[in-house]
Amino acid sequence: GKFALMQMITPDIKAEEWGYTPLPVTNLGDDRWFNYSVSADVAISESNAPSDNYIGIGLRYSQACKEFSGYSLRLYENGLWQLLRNSGTKKEGFIVTRIKNSVNIRITAVNDKVICYIDGEKICEYTSAEEPVLCAGRAALYSSYNRNCFCDLKITPVEGQFTYIKRFDNTDQEFVYSGTWEHKLMSGFSDYKRTVSSGSAGASVGFRFKGEAFGIFGENKEEAVISLIIDGKIVWNRKEIKPSKSREMLCFISGLDDKEHIAEITVLSGELAVDGAETAAALT
Repeated sequence: GKFALMQMITPDIKAEEWGYTPLPVTNLGDDRWFNYSVSADVAISESNAPSDNYIGIGLRYSQACKEFSGYSLRLYENGLWQLLRNSGTKKEGFIVTRIKNSVNIRITAVNDKVICYIDGEKICEYTSAEEPVLCAGRAALYSSYNRNCFCDLKITPVEGQFTYIKRFDNTDQEFVYSGTWEHKLMSGFSDYKRTVSSGSAGASVGFRFKGEAFGIFGENKEEAVISLIIDGKIVWNRKEIKPSKSREMLCFISGLDDKEHIAEITVLSGELAVDGAETAAALT
């Protein structure tokens, strides 16, 4: 057949990492990918624990220290499927029969929406309505420690949507700060370029960019309330920002004209962490 088995790592011979050993993941591609699809034909081996034996694909993988990062579609030997946002399950269901033969799985991300398919049939759709949109990132392959196989991997851009983003650090000249901010220039590795800026109530930050979409990302441990003005027009008068983890967007705006813009965020209450920004230009 088209699947070839090779020597694999099993739980009894896996390496011991510093702290803990994560579950297997392979991520590949460009860290700037945003709107695209990942699909593959997958075969799940038979095991003594069908509820633990899984295979999966994903996109927007951005955290190399995590076993699950970005959005992913996971399929189990017992027929369970799950859509995950990082390590949290957002949607799940069952295929009627236990998985014994190869199937095609596909996951697509378009701005704040994720769609999943099995053998060409849409099984779920998820929109980040109450949660931060995840930043751009690479494609990923997932598997438990079983003899599961991938074939015919395809990574394709979404037609009519921007595929690549441009990323800015919070210390780049496109950011202009006013009010009370703390700028950490030697933060943890999970922050982009190991820098982050934190502003309290009354602080504001301006961001100048060109394109049709932008997002500001940062790890915020508590809720904050902000206002957002783009090109002098109020977009959000009082917007509650939920807690976010690294590489999650505290705001994401698309559908702008492809030209120069100035966005201004003001912290009304709480504290806001700004790690960086992502922008995208319209397709021509």
